[in-house]
Amino acid sequence: TSNYDITYEYGTLTVLPKEVSVTTYDASFEYDKEKHSNHEEGTGYSLDGIISGHTADADTFTEVIYAVSDGTPNEITFNVKDASGNDVTENYSFVYVSTGTITITARQLSISTPDKEFTYNGEEQYFTEGFTYDGLISGDEISIISSTGVKDVITDVDNEFTVRIGDEENDATLSYDIVWAYGTLSVTAREITFTGNSISKIYDGTPLTAADTDFTTDNLVEGHTAEAT
Repeated sequence: TSNYDITYEYGTLTVLPKEVSVTTYDASFEYDKEKHSNHEEGTGYSLDGIISGHTADADTFTEVIYAVSDGTPNEITFNVKDASGNDVTENYSFVYVSTGTITITARQLSISTPDKEFTYNGEEQYFTEGFTYDGLISGDEISIISSTGVKDVITDVDNEFTVRIGDEENDATLSYDIVWAYGTLSVTAREITFTGNSISKIYDGTPLTAADTDFTTDNLVEGHTAEAT
């Protein structure tokens, strides 16, 4: 060896992360205004590729409160420790094979809208007071966005509401399955009084006739006029 002048060119040793296959599973919960997740091993996820003696636990995970149309992906990240309790998470690469969905199912809510009979006044009339409900979660409120109106003396109409349900910050309307019981709106004819004016003339052999405007009315809607026929 002493007869050689050795020049070293060192190679590099690289440890690549071990790939771990991740499968997360579906879960379904009825809306109750609480956070829900599915991150327990076995029921919430399974891992394939963790070295024997190492332990993987869920680190961060999806939590869902409100219902959305397609559910929410059950995404989980993991923390891995060796047998001595050292964090070796960076030595693993987690690859999702299949991602489950966390679904919040709608809670049934019954809403009954009130009946109301109006006297005709020439305008669209609405009535939203006194509606009742059953099944609302504490902390949520029902706000009426719009409702059916009725104007003329016609067939009775359903007193339909459009509502927003939730608190000041969160809209929980999709988290409720609303069962409606509609009240009825109706308009009755407005009573008006016609009083003919008294007229007279000296006899001249011709009939005494009144003009079409020789009368007064009482209780006519403002802006409406009446004519004799």
